[in-house]
Amino acid sequence: DLASDTPFQFREINEWSGSTIAHRMELAYPRFNVQRKDLRFVVGENVIIQPSVTMAGDDYANELELLGAGEGRTMVRGSASLPRGNRLRRVVVVEDKTIKSMTTANTRAYNLLKARVEIGDITGFTVLDHQLAPMGAVRPGDEIFISLDYDWQEGQGFWVRVQSVKYSPDEGNNYTLSVLRSDKVA
Repeated sequence: DLASDTPFQFREINEWSGSTIAHRMELAYPRFNVQRKDLRFVVGENVIIQPSVTMAGDDYANELELLGAGEGRTMVRGSASLPRGNRLRRVVVVEDKTIKSMTTANTRAYNLLKARVEIGDITGFTVLDHQLAPMGAVRPGDEIFISLDYDWQEGQGFWVRVQSVKYSPDEGNNYTLSVLRSDKVA
């Protein structure tokens, strides 16, 4: 009940402590996120392999209806829409019964809609240990900007949220980040 009424995040830390493994948990309210503007991730500088950007338009929408707690006329509803000009109207309906106020429902609807407008997505990339983004500088929960060229768009990029960091001695001075676009994180 506490996690649903007051959303918070946690991460598990496992590390060597002498000859044993120590386990601990870190909590954050409302979430872990430090927007790291002091680091630079650019394909060709320190991102050594061009990440693949998926362009799935199945999730695209320019209008969103959110159904919250309650039933019938007492149901909490939120909505958001964007100007579409001469484009086709694409509506998506999302249900989240944990939302109990109209203000929260409208805010959540707008944030979910923003995530559906940009159809490019990236899930991970490999970084060279570099002075612009040294190994160990990024932690899960940090938000970073990756600059890359994809399709017809040059010099574009995404704000992404680091889900996990993987170091491997076999990869030399490289580390791999699993990421999720920041606007897709609730």
